[in-house]
Amino acid sequence: MNYAGTKTWIRKADSRVLEALEFVLCLEDIASGDDLYLHISRNPKDPDIRSIAENFVDTATRMDINLEVVYSELNTSDSTVNWQHEQFTKKRILGATLANHRSPRPMFEGSSIFDRSSMVNTKVLARNIKFVMESLARFIYGHPGQYMDIASHSHAVNQAFVNSWMNFLGEHPRALPFLTPQSPISRELEKTLKAHTSDVSRHSFNFESVYKFYKSSTYNTTITAFKVKPISFDIFLAVAIVAYLLLLHFFLQYGGSLKELMKALKPKAE
Repeated sequence: MNYAGTKTWIRKADSRVLEALEFVLCLEDIASGDDLYLHISRNPKDPDIRSIAENFVDTATRMDINLEVVYSELNTSDSTVNWQHEQFTKKRILGATLANHRSPRPMFEGSSIFDRSSMVNTKVLARNIKFVMESLARFIYGHPGQYMDIASHSHAVNQAFVNSWMNFLGEHPRALPFLTPQSPISRELEKTLKAHTSDVSRHSFNFESVYKFYKSSTYNTTITAFKVKPISFDIFLAVAIVAYLLLLHFFLQYGGSLKELMKALKPKAE
């Protein structure tokens, strides 16, 4: 939905916070494949974005990860936002999106209510988490071209923690009507963020869209599905009705006489 939450946060954020942002990395589906794509919207010749892209590529090479930098020009006149970082680019904030797919996915096809944790490769996810850590560390601490290997020993990615979170997310619905402030995901996410960061706050906003979303008053909701006849049944029924009407027409026209009916159907001689 054009990353409405990001757009609202940017609009409501303190200007001093936005001015302090040096680089924003957005993550989108980084556990569905081995290859990674770094999407940028600023001109690759820009020294800042070129330095960041080279940093990510070098880190990926050292970790034996296939990474491709994809540049897509931002069309400000288009209402569709293909990547999350484009919301920041519109505000002249340096940003990029790391994803497993090269092209943006159509609306409403990025997720499904039928997804499960078993569909995610948690080992690839843990590897990509480490890749993000290493790449950002080189950018933050100003060590381009140097592999820091900070995600090791006590700072290594905890595979059990990743598996636990994936199982938890797979057991609870994440659709908009169920992501209330009291939903299990909202509570656990806030709890985990507070345990590992120093400043956590919630921001609520009204979602403005041409689509209508209905919020559920209860956590458990029943979905009703109807099984309908295939289209072949409709075609067969239509043919049967037409045949019946034709027979009825001939019956009324010729008074039910079979001889008269056959005579009417017989082609006339020249």
